[in-house]
Amino acid sequence: MDPLHVRELVLEDFRNYHHLELAFCPGLTLLTGGNAQGKTNILEAIYWVATGRSHRTLEERDLVRSGEAGCRVRAVVDAGGRQYALELSFHQAQGRRFSIGAKPYRRVDGTDSGLYAVLFAPEDLELIKGPPVNRRRFLDEEVFQGSAGYRRALASYNRCLAHRNRLLKDAGGSRLSASLLDPWNRQLAETGAAVTRLRRQVIASLAPGAARVQERLTGGAERLQVAYRPSGSDDSGEFVRLLEAKAHEELARGATLAGPHRDELALELEGKPLRTHGSQGQQRCAVLALKAAVAEYLRSNLGSTPVLLLDDILSELDRRRQHELMIMLGTGSQTIITSVTQGWSHQAAADPLVYEVKAGTARKVQRACTG
Repeated sequence: MDPLHVRELVLEDFRNYHHLELAFCPGLTLLTGGNAQGKTNILEAIYWVATGRSHRTLEERDLVRSGEAGCRVRAVVDAGGRQYALELSFHQAQGRRFSIGAKPYRRVDGTDSGLYAVLFAPEDLELIKGPPVNRRRFLDEEVFQGSAGYRRALASYNRCLAHRNRLLKDAGGSRLSASLLDPWNRQLAETGAAVTRLRRQVIASLAPGAARVQERLTGGAERLQVAYRPSGSDDSGEFVRLLEAKAHEELARGATLAGPHRDELALELEGKPLRTHGSQGQQRCAVLALKAAVAEYLRSNLGSTPVLLLDDILSELDRRRQHELMIMLGTGSQTIITSVTQGWSHQAAADPLVYEVKAGTARKVQRACTG
C-alpha cells in the first residue's frame, strides 16, 4: 500500500486567504485558532483539490475571496516517494481548470487526481438527519471516489434516466407507445442494475466496519446496522418488469419512479431508524463510525491511504472516545485536524505538526517535518 500524503499546499484567493503556503508532515497536523479564522477553509481546499467538490457549497464562486474573480489551490502529493502536483482553479469567466503536473484534464470528479480524502465535519449530521439524496450523494461522491467503473456506470444511468424522464414528461399523462418506451426501459434497466450491484457490494463491505467502530466508540452499548434498500434491482430483467408495472403511475407523474436515483441507505440502532429515534449524540457517533469505515474501505480497495480531514470533531468527544477514534483511524494515514485549542492528546500523536491559524495567516508553532 502506498503511503500517500500532501506535502505542500498553496491557496490563492481561496475563501479568506489571499496567499497561503503550508508544508505538511506524513503524520498528524493540528490547525489551531479561534472561530472564523480560516481553519476549516484549509481542510475545504484539500478536499476540493482531491475530489473536485466542496463539502460546504455547490457554488464555486463562494470559494473565491471577496473582491476577486477567481481562486486557485495547488497541492504537492507524495505517493510512496513519487511526487506530483495537483492544481484546481476556478474563474468566474473561464470556469474551472484542473491539472496533474503540467497536463490539463477535463475535471469531472476525484477519480483522476490519485489523492483520496475522507472528511469528518459537523455538517455530516445531515447524512443522517437529511433526505435520502444526502445518503446517495455520500455513496456516489465519498465511498466511490476512487472507482472509475462506478462513475461510468452512474453517468450512463443518469443519461438514460434523463431521456426517459423527458419522454414521460412530454407525454403529458397520455399513453405511450411501447416502441417508444421499451428501448429506454431496457437501457435504464441495464445501467441501473450495474449501479445497484456495485452499491450492494460496497455497502456489504462497509456495514461490518461501521458496526465495529460504533461498538468501540460506545463501549459496546450500541449496535449500528447499515443496510442497502434499492428501489430497482441488480437483475436487468427484473428491473424491466418493475418499470413496466409502474408505467401507468409514471405517465401520470411524468417521472421514473424506480431505480438507483430513489435508493436508500438505511442507518439503524438496535433495529430503529437512527434518523427518527437516535439522539444527536448517537447520530454524531454513527456518522463517525460510517466515515471511519469508508477510510478503511478506501485503504483496502485503492491500495493507497486516504488523507483524513477532521474538522473540530474531537472536541465533541470525551477523552476515551477521542482515543478510540484515533486508534481506529490508524497511524498509516496523514491526518489533519482543526481545533480551537491544543487541549486534546493522543499517545500515538505525541509530536504533531501544529499551525496557529489567525485572520488568513498560518504560523507554525510546533515541530518541523523530519521525513
